[in-house]
Amino acid sequence: SDKGKASRARYLSSDKGKASKARYAASDKGKASQALRSEKSKAYRSALKQGLSEELARKKGELAANAKKAKLSSVYPSLFQPQNEEILTHGFIR
Repeated sequence: SDKGKASRARYLSSDKGKASKARYAASDKGKASQALRSEKSKAYRSALKQGLSEELARKKGELAANAKKAKLSSVYPSLFQPQNEEILTHGFIR
């Protein structure tokens, strides 16, 4: 909603919001997230330059991001683990 977007914009432009965003960007999880987005975008743009269709370029971007995620998860295994292991083992939260 427009009201929510305005509220979020105010928060992110405040000192508290900027500090929060900076803390996340400096964290391992933030760096990994940025690396995944970057890899996906890089592969997508490269595929478009090679003349692939937008759909194939998107698929190539997803595959590149998945490969990067696999590589990062071997280095930082805790980054991509769900917060609650119960969901994985039982499919629901008790």
